[in-house]
Amino acid sequence: APMCGVVVVLDVRDAVPLSASATVTIPVASRMFEPWAVTVKTGSTVTWVNRDCSMHVVATVPELAAAAVPTLSLPGDGGTASHTFWQPGVYYYDCSGNAMWDPGKSIMVPLENYDSYPHVMDGLVIVTP
Repeated sequence: APMCGVVVVLDVRDAVPLSASATVTIPVASRMFEPWAVTVKTGSTVTWVNRDCSMHVVATVPELAAAAVPTLSLPGDGGTASHTFWQPGVYYYDCSGNAMWDPGKSIMVPLENYDSYPHVMDGLVIVTP
């Protein structure tokens, strides 16, 4: 099973460095979010851009999100969606058509009919105070 983790590096002020951009892209013919993780301040808006031809969604995993976030639809060929994050915390998300939450293992499990199996199309938003 794929594994991933996050290492948070503090800057000289003991703060989490912010991402250079709050834009996440799905490249053409790619089943991934780039960058995989972004760090923004509370009140920032993150925008997802779908360059792939297939529709994708951004759905937070309730068990792994600091607050509820509506599911965002990203039409293919340039579709975009945005969300403003008002609560600090970590927000793990995935393209929910490709995986499901396994409460026994506390992880997202890729669906076997997914064309990028065994990988999960997922990402992370870290919101600082």
